[in-house]
Amino acid sequence: LDADQPGGFGTIPLPQLDAGPYLSYGLQWLAFGIMAPLGLGYFLWAELRERRKAKSETEHPVEDDTKAQPAPSHTPSDKLADRYGRSR
Repeated sequence: LDADQPGGFGTIPLPQLDAGPYLSYGLQWLAFGIMAPLGLGYFLWAELRERRKAKSETEHPVEDDTKAQPAPSHTPSDKLADRYGRSR
């Protein structure tokens, strides 16, 4: 539209075309891209370690003098509650 034409909102300036703060944003995504697979690997390793520990305890139970107490139930929901702090 021409200047001062009825119905016009006015002139809009051109957008800023400099590099801006995008380097830090890009570095954040690079850091996330590196940390996400490392975190996933750590959690997989921790889960396998817990499963191997539980399996070795069932194969080789530890002998102790407290056999008078009944063994606690180890249902899947009990194991999840112990490992992740969920309510039973």
